[in-house]
Amino acid sequence: TLPNLNPIPKKLTKEELEQLKRSKKFKDFKIDKGEIEKLAKARHLHQLRRPNNKDRINAAFYRPWEAQAYTSLADNYTKLDMVISEGFFITPKRDTMVANIDTGLINLSRKYKKPSVLISLSNYVNETNTRGGYDNQDVERIIKDKKLRVEFINNLARQLAHYKFQGINLDFDDLKDRNSKNYIAFETDLYRILHAGGFLVTQNVIPEDEQFDLDRLAKINDFLFVMAIDQH
Repeated sequence: TLPNLNPIPKKLTKEELEQLKRSKKFKDFKIDKGEIEKLAKARHLHQLRRPNNKDRINAAFYRPWEAQAYTSLADNYTKLDMVISEGFFITPKRDTMVANIDTGLINLSRKYKKPSVLISLSNYVNETNTRGGYDNQDVERIIKDKKLRVEFINNLARQLAHYKFQGINLDFDDLKDRNSKNYIAFETDLYRILHAGGFLVTQNVIPEDEQFDLDRLAKINDFLFVMAIDQH
């Protein structure tokens, strides 16, 4: 006979149930459940205070390399206010960036007026199909030279205009100092130049990380995206 792959759960005796309640696993479960209920209550109160938030933005991050990404994007595209996609990358040992835009996204953006499409600027460099890393040296080299910095940003503006996208999402990782004089100058110039061209400027920030000066960043970005991954 075949084994029973869905056995009926064993009913615990009174003694076994009491022992389980005294276990660390059960105590950890009670704590987790309490935290979840606390978050759910806070979310409900927030929703009651803002039942029809006209300023709410439905934004989605699009990663073309994920198997179901395009299908999901196409199904929900017109329901979104904003799509943030990978696409602009630092070019090692050069003073510019390379555009690698997903064809599916380009076609959707040409077909529909909404949503706004923002392209992430990343310093991630693929070394092989399975390995890569963050290029900090070229970021530092470009931002410390004002001429290189401004030309780099102007090139971003030209690429955005070429593809008829609405803005940029700054997503540099593993930087030595996000509050250095040169990096602040880069962020300020990025906002000034792109805004003059009618483009949006956004940035990803990590909560409770002192490297991100939120008060300062709020003044030179249209939107800040809090990277609370697996925390929502």
